[in-house]
Amino acid sequence: MTVSGSLGATPDLSYSKEGHPWTRLAIAEKRRRKGEVGVDWWEGILWGSLAETMCGALEKGMIVTVRGKLKMEPFEREGRALIGRTVFVEQIGFSGKAL
Repeated sequence: MTVSGSLGATPDLSYSKEGHPWTRLAIAEKRRRKGEVGVDWWEGILWGSLAETMCGALEKGMIVTVRGKLKMEPFEREGRALIGRTVFVEQIGFSGKAL
């Protein structure tokens, strides 16, 4: 699965209970459907040295392209049934901030 978009927040490095580094990306992907423009939000999860490196390089507003395995999970928010989309990132590319 490949997703491209703008980072909604600067990622923070976290550590699992076992001491493994990881981070979460919030990626806003622009979309057009039936003449309407909107944004789809994706979660990207990075582990290990990739997470450590990217936390030092990425900032809110930067354009990223991530590739990895997709996991979709239903959840409920405010009584609405939704589907969460998480990409477990294996590769990432990035460039400057969006205009």
